[in-house]
Amino acid sequence: MTKEETITYINNNLNKNILSVDNQGNVVITKVGKFYYKEIELGWYPFDPFQIQFKCINSNECIDNPNYNTSYETRYSNIGRLFFDDKDQYR
Repeated sequence: MTKEETITYINNNLNKNILSVDNQGNVVITKVGKFYYKEIELGWYPFDPFQIQFKCINSNECIDNPNYNTSYETRYSNIGRLFFDDKDQYR
């Protein structure tokens, strides 16, 4: 698939409240934040708790989390995690 076809597939087949991708490669995941896809690397954890980890490659803080708690968090972070309730949902 081309980049545009992949973006269209993601946006048409996944709930946009959870994940969306624009034509520039910016990814927004509601529970993780917003980041540019080339700035992160993925980590897969197929054990309980099931999760996908998003980690900044070259920047200390490349993930913009608009839902941060101002009392103990900064708006940008270098890691984000998406947790799943069970292995089937994780897959």
